[in-house]
Amino acid sequence: MNVACGALPESIPAGKFDLIVFSEIGYYFRRSRLMELGNRLISNISSSGTFLAAHWLGKSPDHLLTGDEAHDVLASIPGLRHVHAERHTGFRLDRWERL
Repeated sequence: MNVACGALPESIPAGKFDLIVFSEIGYYFRRSRLMELGNRLISNISSSGTFLAAHWLGKSPDHLLTGDEAHDVLASIPGLRHVHAERHTGFRLDRWERL
């Protein structure tokens, strides 16, 4: 097992990954930038790999999107199939598989 870390959006690690966890960051991007970033990340997921997103549902003055809006953008990325959703008090978790 290998774990790779990088800064987004500047340095996305190269290679194919079985799992990408995208947590607590989506709401810091504008819709168009999040869509672009999501497409880049998805291209690094291996066939049938998993993209997992988790976001807080509260409001913050430094957020450009809500957690729900971030997940709506991610859900609109072609090449993903939504396979699981959980909604809890304060946060949301969604899992997609690469087609």
